[in-house]
Amino acid sequence: MPRNPPEPPVRLPSAAQTVMDAPVLGHLSELGHQTRKVGQQTGPRTWQWFGDLVDPTEFQIYRKMRDADMLIQLSYRPDTPQRYPILFARISTNVDPVSAYRTASQRVRQERQAEERALRIRHSYGSRRHG
Repeated sequence: MPRNPPEPPVRLPSAAQTVMDAPVLGHLSELGHQTRKVGQQTGPRTWQWFGDLVDPTEFQIYRKMRDADMLIQLSYRPDTPQRYPILFARISTNVDPVSAYRTASQRVRQERQAEERALRIRHSYGSRRHG
């Protein structure tokens, strides 16, 4: 008799489906509840990002939205020799897309302003110390 009984199979919600392709993201601010292709791995440590996610600020906003559970990120590994993942995203069902983007943008802007203030203070402190 096995020591650990097998885990019961996990059932996916009836609305769950495998995402293998979707339209490419144009602008993060327009991401809604429909799934969009946001990026794909092209090498061992390289990624191709779509739409305005090539902009560092927009990418930071995307990560804020993902980390705050405002959006759902999905991945698919095609049946190719490298099997590099393709990433998809959509705004979470219970989240307003406009509010999600606005909230994440404000957080990124506030963090940048705080970093700039800290740099000015450090620079000011260093100038007084050496002057």
